[in-house]
Amino acid sequence: MSKIIPEASETLLDVQNLSIDFDVDKRKVHAVQGVSFTVEAGQKVAIVGESGSGKSTTAHSLINLLPGSGHVTGGSIKLEGREMVGESEKTFVQIRGKKIGLVPQDPMSNLNPVYKIGKQIGEALDANNVDVDHDIVQKVVDGKLEIQHSDDELFLGRNARRKIENEVLKIWLAEAKYNVDEIMQKVPKESQDNLSLRKDLFNILVAAGVSEENASDIHSRIVKLHKSMTVGSSIRIDVIHTLQKFGISESKATQIAHEHIKGSEKVDRIAGLLAEAGLVHAGQRAKQYPHEFSGGMRQRALIAMGLAARPRLLIADEPTSALDVTVQKRILDRINRLTSTLGVAVLFITHDLGLAAEYSDKLIVMHKGRIVESGASLEVLRNPKHPYTKKLMNAAPSLNATRMISESTSQIDKSIQKSFNVFEFENLTKEFKLPGTKKNFKAVDDITFAVQRGKTTAIVGESGSGKSTVANMALGLLKPTSGRILFESTNMDEIMKSKKLSKDFRMKVQPVFQNPYGSLDPLYSLGRAIAEPMEIHGVGNSKSRTARVKELLELVQLPSSIMTRYPNELSGGQRQRIAIARALALNSELILLDEAVSALDVLVQEQILHLLNNLQKELGLTYLFITHDLAVVNIVADEVVVMESGKLVETGKTADIFKNPKQEYTKNLLEAIPGRNLI
Repeated sequence: MSKIIPEASETLLDVQNLSIDFDVDKRKVHAVQGVSFTVEAGQKVAIVGESGSGKSTTAHSLINLLPGSGHVTGGSIKLEGREMVGESEKTFVQIRGKKIGLVPQDPMSNLNPVYKIGKQIGEALDANNVDVDHDIVQKVVDGKLEIQHSDDELFLGRNARRKIENEVLKIWLAEAKYNVDEIMQKVPKESQDNLSLRKDLFNILVAAGVSEENASDIHSRIVKLHKSMTVGSSIRIDVIHTLQKFGISESKATQIAHEHIKGSEKVDRIAGLLAEAGLVHAGQRAKQYPHEFSGGMRQRALIAMGLAARPRLLIADEPTSALDVTVQKRILDRINRLTSTLGVAVLFITHDLGLAAEYSDKLIVMHKGRIVESGASLEVLRNPKHPYTKKLMNAAPSLNATRMISESTSQIDKSIQKSFNVFEFENLTKEFKLPGTKKNFKAVDDITFAVQRGKTTAIVGESGSGKSTVANMALGLLKPTSGRILFESTNMDEIMKSKKLSKDFRMKVQPVFQNPYGSLDPLYSLGRAIAEPMEIHGVGNSKSRTARVKELLELVQLPSSIMTRYPNELSGGQRQRIAIARALALNSELILLDEAVSALDVLVQEQILHLLNNLQKELGLTYLFITHDLAVVNIVADEVVVMESGKLVETGKTADIFKNPKQEYTKNLLEAIPGRNLI
């Protein structure tokens, strides 16, 4: 079966002279002005710009999901030649998911905390009549229901995989000149239906008269075939191609796939979608709640939902901002595969120029609601014409590996430059009980390292590597299972038991969490949110706190007029800047930054990193930087701790780690940095 490849000339999305306004405080804000672009079927287009540039607003207008008072004031949006501006909400309900899928930026505000992940993905499947339930499968088989795409969009079920493997096993036996019927008669009846799944397949085949050499070869190939087909994720055309790689002719592979693949059960499809998005043990993960997932895992669940109905256009609004670079690469490689195999077009919304250039055909740069430059991705990247595009390039960590040097020339008080470590982690271990089992999971496994005063120590690793768990133990939010943590030579157990010591510790150590949506109270004004730490610790009076809030807002590049607004009125990047301002409110000695800049566009990210760097030099601050972004680590960190599956695999000075990584895992992390080799 050939791939589903759209005609090159087919324009899927045509946006012309689009303008969008918001009504704010009895005035019009022109968020998008005269934007025009097209997306061809199967094409990958990236829109890049800083927070407030209008890129997300443009994307959300395509599915009539503009927030608040936002509304289209002019222009045209045509999907498959059909004008969408002015269409009813009922029409857009039919389009969302089926024609246009969405992967939103923030997982916490888009996943229901009281529903299991599997149930929420199941809702996406049900809403779009995807072929997962037995009754739907039967209707497809009987010709009573037409699925969204061609037959090749039926997914591999668990029983279908077993039957296909058994049939292939028989083909291989025949190719080895055995009488298949005679062999199968000698196989015990209880083993015949699931022969390919038997761990003792080799012994069964030998007992049935197959030579040890042939039995070993067939067993080895069956194991490889089994791993190559993913239940609930592989579709017919995937299986056909896989069978061909294992020596089955195209005609026979097509026959086998069409005979056995009629659709999958919902539980298989849900697990398949999660596996497709990069989650291991997907079936078990589907039974968990959002709070049991790391930030990266939650983002992958959203990606699974966005791809559930195989839309023609996938809007990916910062789809990988919370993911480590290796998982990011797997996800975007998967989206690439969908583009080439199924004709799915992708509209990336991102602040990462390196990522945009590496994974898109066309690049659109937006600034203050207008398109300032567009063209082929590599051409724009290598020969930028507009000053704003050049500014974005200079600010992108993945495209600029220059180590940050403080602009400050002030002398640091010698008393600040104490030689002792702020934190010392000794044989630290943290175990969690796995839900539904009696087993414990080691999130952190016997790690030892130190955080030097006045330095930036970065902990890097994939999602689930244990780096955020270490951060939570450092903050006293989790108690270690074994090992100990010393803060300024004092055991954290003693600190947490003492009201005075714990209060002093909280003033000295302040966090900036990964998710600003979850760390900012939606009922608090921004001014109150920033002032709250000062109120709790009795710092200053109302007047001095207000002055301090204004000073902090200026430090993070926000106007003081924003004090009376609320978190839901800000972009993701603006929320994170508020969280950073709040962490600086108490003049803390150590700031723990858990993915603190992952949600920021490159220009704001550069400003914040320069700010943090200069504050460190001037005040002797210490930073514990938790991140998946090695490009950022390269320009801000003094020391690097690399973690994998809870273990410390490598540690050392940043320059040494980047120039001469010793472990294969570290090398893979470095190779996955987007855009690293494009310029």
